[in-house]
Amino acid sequence: MFDLFGWFAAAQPAVQVSAVALLVSTLTGAAGIGGFITGIRSLRATRRQERRREPRLEVTYIHGSKGVLPPDDMEYRFVVNVANPTDAQNSIRGAELEIKYTVDARTVGLRIDADSTGRSSLKVPVTLAPGASKQGQLRFVMKRALLAGLNPEQFVVHLRDTYGAVTTIEAAHLVDESLTNA
Repeated sequence: MFDLFGWFAAAQPAVQVSAVALLVSTLTGAAGIGGFITGIRSLRATRRQERRREPRLEVTYIHGSKGVLPPDDMEYRFVVNVANPTDAQNSIRGAELEIKYTVDARTVGLRIDADSTGRSSLKVPVTLAPGASKQGQLRFVMKRALLAGLNPEQFVVHLRDTYGAVTTIEAAHLVDESLTNA
């Protein structure tokens, strides 16, 4: 068996200095690699934290419906879940429904603002604290005559947040429900 301490004690002074220098260099290199790995992990954590500070909303479309409101209105309702996964306060500052239809082989869109009366459970503006979410119904009301003779093909809800970012949800089909209350 090799006796490392015996060898070191019997070695010439120049070899002893070289062995100590090699040991110190190896330990310094290992510490440097450890510091590099720690630095990379810290950078990744910082980037994740910065992404959490960037304001954004996550919107999930749950259900959509439409119906006639007496005497001559049309109502479109969208049940959505809006989440604020960031560390920044955010709000839905505006909501528009774009109804797309085709006229002379061109796609055209009609936009209407969200109704903020008592029938909507999500009344714009909707404030969302960091990490919070809200589920509710956005309601859009318009005169039936605006789409008379047209066949809506797509419904797109545009939600604008406090920072000006727009999130959209699309629905190709809405459930037709009979609405009796105005």
